[in-house]
Amino acid sequence: MKTFNLKKTFLYAFIVSISISALLGIVATLTGTVEQNGRILLTALTITIASFSMFLNGIFFEKMLGKILPLVGFVLTGIAAVLCISTIWDALEFRVFLTIIVLLFANFFLFPFSFYYEDRKKPLLPIVGSISTIIAALLSIRAIWSFPANEFLERLFFVSVVLAVACFYLSLIFMVTLAKKFAWSVITVQIAVWLLAAILIWLIVFEPRPNTFLSEIISRISVILAIIITAFTVMIPIFYRLNISELAPPEKITVKEIDAKILRLKSQIEWLEKQKKEIVETSTGL
Repeated sequence: MKTFNLKKTFLYAFIVSISISALLGIVATLTGTVEQNGRILLTALTITIASFSMFLNGIFFEKMLGKILPLVGFVLTGIAAVLCISTIWDALEFRVFLTIIVLLFANFFLFPFSFYYEDRKKPLLPIVGSISTIIAALLSIRAIWSFPANEFLERLFFVSVVLAVACFYLSLIFMVTLAKKFAWSVITVQIAVWLLAAILIWLIVFEPRPNTFLSEIISRISVILAIIITAFTVMIPIFYRLNISELAPPEKITVKEIDAKILRLKSQIEWLEKQKKEIVETSTGL
């Protein structure tokens, strides 16, 4: 008997949803009013996006040691899809749907923080990124539901977004292990990201007057930092490919880090064993 493959199941569901969306699009074009056509197409698009979200969460569910975030992703995706379709057909208030979308987006933002902590066991970056993401999500929901304006909370929202994006980006960059001769690139991009984040937070908090000599200098520095970050975002994966065979073994690795890597490898081995078993069973016709 074949073992259950979550990723393959959602992959097939994604393919089916695309087929249904295409069929509904054709039917909507040939029949119905303009308003009905639009609603049918939006419904089909919602089903496709929800299937893709389920597929991504299925991949995370198989790869991650902690299963909470993917499970939350499954639930939020299902709720978001139902609410979106209800909103499209005028059965629900639009703000409810937007609230779930914000929560779903925040959940996806938390994945790299979890991966980074599982792999490196360094809590500072994941904690700052997670807290900033949660604050930004809560303040977004506050704005959706039209609570009274508050200047402090508005600034806190933008500061949280800057910190969340910076931590999100760095958590992805730090997952790439480079040879020593290219390690400087990660340090450089880290400095550039935090400098740019500091400048943006300073602008948000203090709101300096525009069209001054200081504002012009800050603007030019920000552009330079953005260019550096963009360049290294492209170069770091290239450095990794060029030196993948030259990587030195990790230095001063702790027992906990070894145990974490062993656990991760065991989960990958179990997944490979399942794949092997499926292939053998398929080839033997069992």
